[in-house]
Amino acid sequence: MNDNINNIDKEHLKSNDFILSKEIKIEPLWNNQDVSEFFKVSPGTVRYWCHVKAISYHKIGGLVRFRPKEVINDFECGRLGKIGKCRSYL
Repeated sequence: MNDNINNIDKEHLKSNDFILSKEIKIEPLWNNQDVSEFFKVSPGTVRYWCHVKAISYHKIGGLVRFRPKEVINDFECGRLGKIGKCRSYL
């Protein structure tokens, strides 16, 4: 019975137009504390940035997480400096 399932899966995968890759690169996500340490600001400032939508974030369940590349891009584009709370020493 297990062989039948494997054969069905192989046939199904061959018929689809996508390619499965064994290598999946998963970027680690930052939490509020990671972002606050990176910019040398308080965690409350990071929460404020999220509230005014000055920084990109993602909600996973009830947790707020950040992609490092997006956070750095927000800083480089000047989104954080426009709100007057950015005390970065980069």
